[in-house]
Amino acid sequence: MTKEELEERKQLEEKVLQNIRRMQNASVRSHPGIYIREIGQYFDFLSKNLSFPSLGADLPYDMLALFESTWYSLENLLADHDEKALSKVQTIVSSSGVLDLFAMLAVLTPNGGLLRYRTNSFLRTVAYSIPTAFLKSPSRKNRNELINSDKVLEVKTALFRIASIVRSIETDSADEGEFEIGQDFRTRFDPDLINKDRVLALISLFKMEMNAAPQNGDTALLLEKIDIIEREVRKKSGTKWGKVLALLLVIYGFASDVKSLNPEIYQKATEIVSTIISIVTQGGQVDRVSAINGPSERLMLEPFIDPEDESSGSK
Repeated sequence: MTKEELEERKQLEEKVLQNIRRMQNASVRSHPGIYIREIGQYFDFLSKNLSFPSLGADLPYDMLALFESTWYSLENLLADHDEKALSKVQTIVSSSGVLDLFAMLAVLTPNGGLLRYRTNSFLRTVAYSIPTAFLKSPSRKNRNELINSDKVLEVKTALFRIASIVRSIETDSADEGEFEIGQDFRTRFDPDLINKDRVLALISLFKMEMNAAPQNGDTALLLEKIDIIEREVRKKSGTKWGKVLALLLVIYGFASDVKSLNPEIYQKATEIVSTIISIVTQGGQVDRVSAINGPSERLMLEPFIDPEDESSGSK
């Protein structure tokens, strides 16, 4: 690998590991789409970088040790999200022995255990390759080796298949949930009254805040999601406001979660998203807007308040 390729791999490794570590301390059910996506990236990274005979010796210990807990997080998420996909990945995991392999690697890695195992494995491989009647037949090799090249290839294939299934779930679910607002609803809530210019201005402000913040997996993910919202809002017609609002709520929840760790970075960003949500939910209220002769900057918005913030503030 070139120096540039190694640096790119290192950056991706740090991003994936940061996401997985954060997941261990979060409620994954609160943001299922985000965490399913990140687990898919983790499996994809492992499928490309686990090799024989290195056996993950060049990977961070947590990348190996957190595998089983990450798998169970995915299993719980898919149980709520897509039972058919859950059945498929469970079959792949059970037939490939991927959990056993990563458990062995996690046990062997500390204190040079993995290096000793690889050395002994190499010596046994050399012994099996010597053509003599007094040594065991080469056909017995796979039954005597716990970890061999065939097993690693099987696990890599399983990880690739799981990552592919997870990506398909994200693709299928990205356009779900859009609903048509009929005329009966438009008498009270008309999305055409929402001030798109103001929403886009606040989106630009949010992106400025994120670009000025230290760049990591959290900021990259927030920027990626806000870009989806911006593209949707910029449509001249047919804006899917259900999709916009759903993504805004996910971003708000995610930003509020990371704000507890870095309030100085995410406080303003969270407030901006809260204001956008208020514009989307209140700006389409027909009677409210009609009272001031159409949407304008003078429209007084009630802030969108997280129930947890409201309860904590009253204490």
